[in-house]
Amino acid sequence: MLSAEKAEPAVIPKKGTEKLPVTAFARIPFVDHAEISPDGTHVAGLFASGGERVIAILPLFSKDEKWKTVKVPDALEARWIKWVNDDNIIICATNLDYSTGNPFYVSRVHALNRITGKVAHFRASI
Repeated sequence: MLSAEKAEPAVIPKKGTEKLPVTAFARIPFVDHAEISPDGTHVAGLFASGGERVIAILPLFSKDEKWKTVKVPDALEARWIKWVNDDNIIICATNLDYSTGNPFYVSRVHALNRITGKVAHFRASI
């Protein structure tokens, strides 16, 4: 199960006193790109879990349903997450490719099903 890294409450200094430490800004956000499902029963997003980034779909009202998660490799950057219907999300991920000798960005679309937890990778021929 996902959980926030032992997050400490933010300390807000009084006006005119100490500045916030750099570490207060260096943590991975707990959630990013959050999107509510069309039927309003689930949320999908990019979550922080144990210092890693995972894409997760979690129920908002059911305690029995398990979260569906997929680890995001360090080389990939999730650009956006969109619900296609009540059960599926699509994720656009990019990475820097050096295969030609000159770096360029490659974007790919992936799908995650909230019922099965299976990921589909879409590939295009050029």
